[in-house]
Amino acid sequence: MQPARRPAERLPGHIVDTQGLPLPGVTVTVEGRNLQRAVIAISSGNGDYVIPHLPPGTFEISFELSGFERQQRMVNIAPTQRLPINITMVRRL
Repeated sequence: MQPARRPAERLPGHIVDTQGLPLPGVTVTVEGRNLQRAVIAISSGNGDYVIPHLPPGTFEISFELSGFERQQRMVNIAPTQRLPINITMVRRL
């Protein structure tokens, strides 16, 4: 019997604040031409998130949490590539 397969982690990452503390509840939104609609994930209690099953292409990724500045990244994902993106969020003044 083969072990259960987990979904491919195409875009995993970890989100912290400027003190290095994990940030739960961050909305991670991925948009791109190769997607029929935006893909959304929420960071876990330890600040981790995973966006599985993205097709190859160029994507805009935004990270949003109330009280923090919005972060954005443009990424190009090649076929079979796993691209970790770790983010530090800055408090809004």
